[in-house]
Amino acid sequence: MPKPTWGMSRMYIYRTSLTSNIVSSAQIPPCVSRMTTIDPDNQNQITHVQSVLSHSDKEKIDITTDITSCVSGDSEEGKLERVQFINTDDPFPESPDAPVEENQLTVRSVLVGCILGGIVSASNIYLGLKTGWTFTSSLFGAILGFAVLKPLSRTAPTFLGGGYFGPKENNVCQSAATSAGSLGLLFTSGFPAAYQLGLLSLHPKDDIGRLFTFTICCAFFGLSFTQPLRKFYILKLKLVFPSGVAAAYTIQSLHVGKTAEATARKKTKALIYSFAGAIVLRVVSEYAPGLLWDWHIFYTLNRIGWTSAIGAESWGWIWEWTPAFIGVGMLTGINASYSFLGGSFFAWAILGPIVVAKGVAFGTIANPSIPGYMNYMGMSLQDPIHHPSPRYWLLWPGTLMLLCASFAEVGCNWRSLYAAMRSACGNVLQRFSKDSQSPEDDIFDPVPENERVPFWAWGSLLVISTIVTCIVMGVQFGQNVGITLLAIVFSFLFSFIGCESSGRTNINPVTSIGNASQLIFGGLGRAAHMIGDLKTTHLLRASPWAVFVAQLWGAVVSIFISAGLYVVFSTAYPCLNDLSYTTCAFPMPDVQSWRAVAVAVSSSTLPIPPSSGYTSIALGLAAVLSVVAKYTVVPPKYHEFIPNFNAIGIGFIMNISTYPLAMFFGSTLAFFWRRMFFNNYQMYCFAIAAGFIAGEGLGGIVNAIFTISGIADAIEWTQDTMQYYGLAYDIVYQSTFFCGLVTNLSYEAGLTTDPLLTVPWFMLQCAATWQPAYGMNAAAANPEMETFVTQGQSFSVALFKHPLLEEQPHAPSSLTEQMLSRLNHIRTALFSFVTPAMSHTIDPSHYRAPLSAGKGSASVRSETATFAGGCFWGVEHIFLKEYPPAQNKGILKTSVGYTGGKESAQNPTYREVCNGTTNHAEALKIDFDPSIIQYGELVEFFYRTHDPTGVNRQGGDIGTQYRSAIFTHSSEQRTIAEEITRKVQEEHFRGQTIVTQIEEAGPWYDAEEYHQLYLFKEPNGYQCPTHRKNW
Repeated sequence: MPKPTWGMSRMYIYRTSLTSNIVSSAQIPPCVSRMTTIDPDNQNQITHVQSVLSHSDKEKIDITTDITSCVSGDSEEGKLERVQFINTDDPFPESPDAPVEENQLTVRSVLVGCILGGIVSASNIYLGLKTGWTFTSSLFGAILGFAVLKPLSRTAPTFLGGGYFGPKENNVCQSAATSAGSLGLLFTSGFPAAYQLGLLSLHPKDDIGRLFTFTICCAFFGLSFTQPLRKFYILKLKLVFPSGVAAAYTIQSLHVGKTAEATARKKTKALIYSFAGAIVLRVVSEYAPGLLWDWHIFYTLNRIGWTSAIGAESWGWIWEWTPAFIGVGMLTGINASYSFLGGSFFAWAILGPIVVAKGVAFGTIANPSIPGYMNYMGMSLQDPIHHPSPRYWLLWPGTLMLLCASFAEVGCNWRSLYAAMRSACGNVLQRFSKDSQSPEDDIFDPVPENERVPFWAWGSLLVISTIVTCIVMGVQFGQNVGITLLAIVFSFLFSFIGCESSGRTNINPVTSIGNASQLIFGGLGRAAHMIGDLKTTHLLRASPWAVFVAQLWGAVVSIFISAGLYVVFSTAYPCLNDLSYTTCAFPMPDVQSWRAVAVAVSSSTLPIPPSSGYTSIALGLAAVLSVVAKYTVVPPKYHEFIPNFNAIGIGFIMNISTYPLAMFFGSTLAFFWRRMFFNNYQMYCFAIAAGFIAGEGLGGIVNAIFTISGIADAIEWTQDTMQYYGLAYDIVYQSTFFCGLVTNLSYEAGLTTDPLLTVPWFMLQCAATWQPAYGMNAAAANPEMETFVTQGQSFSVALFKHPLLEEQPHAPSSLTEQMLSRLNHIRTALFSFVTPAMSHTIDPSHYRAPLSAGKGSASVRSETATFAGGCFWGVEHIFLKEYPPAQNKGILKTSVGYTGGKESAQNPTYREVCNGTTNHAEALKIDFDPSIIQYGELVEFFYRTHDPTGVNRQGGDIGTQYRSAIFTHSSEQRTIAEEITRKVQEEHFRGQTIVTQIEEAGPWYDAEEYHQLYLFKEPNGYQCPTHRKNW
């Protein structure tokens, strides 16, 4: 047999050419499969396993070539044709010499799997809060589970966990790990949103009981949903499920062959090294993000003279060294990763700029001191039809592509789906079905009947979970039973999308799917994770029943781990649940999408821009046509070249380029690695990818522990170099080294100490070549510059504050606060299943009573007060709720409008103000009766109901129009305003600085009519989350 030169393991299929006397496809003789494992060092054959494939398997091999990479070879054994391939669909042939695993389900495998799943659960909560995505722990559990249990099986007595440990038990271990680590997604958008909206207690530790019970409700739906989907997605569609396939191949390589022990050691070392490296990078980069994490290349190009490059920075095109998503790209492959990046590029580099240029969508000025620096990534809902943000505009095409592509796959395979459902439900559905199923729709299941999960097991689990959920949602959350049942139905339907996306891209976009339903999504996400385990089970010929039981135990453990970890994160980062914080270390980008869809579905009119709606329909139709063409026109061997519209849709929804770029990098690296060094790739790729994914998340846990324990504060005071290096300034310079391009370090922190006095070591390490200080004469404009001589070269360093830094007038009092202020503000969110509770009826006339409030209008002496505190809808709303005119509390009438702008900008429109060109503030003008309410009381209430410490922002609304300001109408009002400001500063904002501007009132321009009393006309409309009583 000639030696294969491009792999470690080969499977050869020998097909007989004897086809005489064959009268039907069912009579085609079976094939003989032979798996040969090759020594990677000398290419010698070291194992040889042979088995017989059924007709169903042979037919699959004949027709499916988009997943299987086939290369014809010479026949050497009689009149047989040999086809060589790497298979990701059919169960692996079993070695006749391998011991029989009579008991795949053991206490040791479940226990170790649950412990490893707990580690990944921590990782998932961290990554979910950062990105909205979570990942399975299959590879992590497979490799580390082997590393723990294999030595134990050899050294310990039987009653302490000793005895044979094989690949099927290894699969049970990784399944328990996956189940124990997959519930973190509940705490990455839903619960933080509920706390931000004030729907729960002040702190999660006060709601620990409700956290546990709600987690119980979601813990077991995924297991129930997975069983009827197994045949459809694994046996019929034969989706890849990259993590599941990688886990199966990894487990097989750890147990099979003469070099299995050496292979196991190498894979384990690779995983541990990559896992540790990712943890270290994530922890250290927290103190030097500009060098070790985010590279703002286009911002740097703008600063050195290419001014138009700031446009790419405005659209979020930055590079991030995220090990997790590089690892995901290594597992996912070219098609999904390139489609993801293609969708992101089309949305955020082509379509987005076009709609902004055409005046269809609008951004806000990110920083007036940097010309052209805009914020296009925020979610603006003030006027979603006429003045949407690009992110809101692109949300709908992305969501519709995701839905259309997934349901098109289901539609094109409806017969097989029906067959899978009927088979899973057994005789129960057959009793009510009179039609017969055609033989061609049957799906061959290689699992013996006694190892399958019976209908009574998953059906009873579904019924019990449904009953418990209805009770918990009704008693603890006030949810209607009908809505709860509808939520469960939608969760099952949308689990198709989760499984489809996870099977093709290894990404489970649970929040994107949840946006379409706005209902319970816990079971949905678990179904996508659990079915990946069944893919591994299928390939290893393991028992689905054993895996089902292991997943049950993992789900129980996950309930307590996930809720407990969320309490830990909330303690370390209070900004997760409190929107009074203007910045937070966790952007949570998905929660804005939840809010947008919630507002849309609860509004009296559908607030979707027409142009966005038309584009959504066109792209959704394109997604459907591509799927239909794949099944009807395109040969299977070309399927890999068809764009993946699931991934493209996610690219539209995810408003950041770092993750598709990282996945693109990872998949490209893996592609060339495999082509050039296949043996090395097969040995290390999966292990390294798994370590990257788990390590970054655990590094986030370490950062949280540092914050809670005070270690971070110790670093602040003992490591001045790292403090200023990582938290205070931009070090921007030209350099022959890429790390010299930019260190975008805490552009929102407010430190004023000159680091040149304390960090000469840092200057020596990162000094760059000559630097003209970006438009300034270095010698004249930057006397702080110093020249160092390093390695025979002369380097000059220009150090200056980022322009955004100069807006912050105070220094944060702790490193924790500095860390929080470095990143974006958490956006407003909406917990979908409590949406109905937010809608309430308010009679607008209650707030538009006769202005005299019962007195003769001529006898009323009125004064005027003018305040600006963010979106004027919320400012007006909260004042009128506290002082309704009908109750004679002093406010006579209100109007919203624009003031404080340029003298030349007269009669501005809402669009002009939002574009930031007029410098007007959105403001509220109040006519009040001073005999009933004093001006000072109004000023104090103004401070109580917004954030006066943020410069040009309230919550997620950023721009000069959202600045905090008091416009006084007399010298007496100015004196009172200044006095109240000092009092509020001392009593309520110690450690922070009020930045509210107090200035003389200028010309006033009423806003358009639909802005007046807006939130009384639209009770479910947008309200900035900072507009609430803070004391």
